[in-house]
Amino acid sequence: VYHRTLDSICQNDLQNEFGKDIPCLFIHLPNYANITVDQCRNSILNILSHMLHVPVIDVVAGILVENGKFLAARRSQGEAFAGFWEFPGGKLEPQENSQQAVLREYEEELGIELFERSGKHLVAITPIGKRILEQIEEILALVDGIKHAATEFSNEDYGSLAIATTHTQAKFTLPPVVDKFVKKYPNVSFQMNQCTPDESVEMAAKGEVDLAIWTETSEKGETLIKLPAYKWSRSLIVPKGHPLADVAKPKLKHLAEFPIVTYVFGFTGSNDLDRAFFERGLKANVVFTATDADVIKTYVKQGIGVGIIASMAFNEQEDKDLVAINANHLFDSGTTYIGFRRGTYLRSHLYEFIQMFAPHLKTELIAKACATKSKKELDKIFESIKLIRR
Repeated sequence: VYHRTLDSICQNDLQNEFGKDIPCLFIHLPNYANITVDQCRNSILNILSHMLHVPVIDVVAGILVENGKFLAARRSQGEAFAGFWEFPGGKLEPQENSQQAVLREYEEELGIELFERSGKHLVAITPIGKRILEQIEEILALVDGIKHAATEFSNEDYGSLAIATTHTQAKFTLPPVVDKFVKKYPNVSFQMNQCTPDESVEMAAKGEVDLAIWTETSEKGETLIKLPAYKWSRSLIVPKGHPLADVAKPKLKHLAEFPIVTYVFGFTGSNDLDRAFFERGLKANVVFTATDADVIKTYVKQGIGVGIIASMAFNEQEDKDLVAINANHLFDSGTTYIGFRRGTYLRSHLYEFIQMFAPHLKTELIAKACATKSKKELDKIFESIKLIRR
């Protein structure tokens, strides 16, 4: 049987579509006493399946780009294609997904650890890993920007705008801006997320929102294109009849004698408040904190303490039971910022919204800010601009 089969292939010059002799496979199976016909058939089909369907090996590769340059590695001597340049990559190990494989390949090529591990589990990102992750996020932002550019080219009056901001901004400064915006762009879906300043910045940095608006004088949002929008001041609020109600310019030492109701740490300049007391050798007796100015006013009305809020949050008509005292002589003014992630493609309606919120932020000025590479360059652009005070 072997001879006649092979002889027939050779004599008749049987070839496949590639001009090769047709392969011949001989399978020796046990006799019928030890294996059924169905088992024989299934065994042959399994063998043919493995022969005809080449096993697939999953591989990964990564390209790291920075300032127009990309990372490449040179293959070592003794390896196949020694001396050739390649992008880091290789096959997936058992129980490893593509992301884990890329990270492992980078670690092997760079000779550094991107993640801290506990067994097979990733528990934290190393400092160098955080830097690389930031670069990856910038690349993804650029890709997202290209998609937005394509969408705008087809129809710039459609799309979405998501912002993250604090309660104070959402209630006291944004209503007229949003009203004007939605009337001009009725087909743009508008979404507002109320959160802490830190959360606003983080959402913008991750690309979860287009814009962040936050009010705080500490160093936040340095990973964003941070645009100063306006200056703001604080006011003391007390119930009518309070000892401070008739004092035009109370001193900080007088304020320290009373319990204080103000913002939670990290909100609307609470850091500056603590610093002002500390620099004068005083300690603020903060008995109640809240993220919402309306909540602060409610507890001031109940006599819990003297309130310290953003001046914009006081409304003479709504807050008839309270007296507001200008506190510019006690505390430095703060700055409200509007910012977005570096690499973000700003559609025309994003430019429009920014200018509605802060009219001095013209398109040319924003474009100039986007071209900066460092905080120092960014700050220099705005050093000569005088912001309005609210």
